[in-house]
Amino acid sequence: MKKGFSLVEVVMSIATLAIISGFVLEMFFVGTTLNAKARDLDFATNIAVNSIELFKSCDSLEEYIGYYKSFEVGNSSAKIKKYYDENWEGATANGASFALEVVCEGAGGNLAGELYYIQSIVTDTRDTDDIKTIVNLKTAKYLKNIF
Repeated sequence: MKKGFSLVEVVMSIATLAIISGFVLEMFFVGTTLNAKARDLDFATNIAVNSIELFKSCDSLEEYIGYYKSFEVGNSSAKIKKYYDENWEGATANGASFALEVVCEGAGGNLAGELYYIQSIVTDTRDTDDIKTIVNLKTAKYLKNIF
């Protein structure tokens, strides 16, 4: 009697190993994609929360927008934009992968101050045809009038 494996047994074991390896390899690709999305969500949430917390720590709208370089100021409102690259470092609008947009709107008040609503939105701008919102946070605070 001969010892060893037949050709059919070797071919079947290689085919089984190839099928199982394909599923394992696919799990690695899915895991990598999910990790990248989770990383982006984590950074986006941190940036949005930081903008809200900064807003809450300020006494006036002017003090808050003073922390940002790019902003538009209207009648009792402000719109702030900040851009980030793939590594969540500061970037220009042209080279940005992500954008933070903060909208502050006054809701009325008296001589002592005004109630402001703030909305902090982080978007994924890598696909210009389909810009996706990653995080959208809102809050309100009563700010002093300094005019």
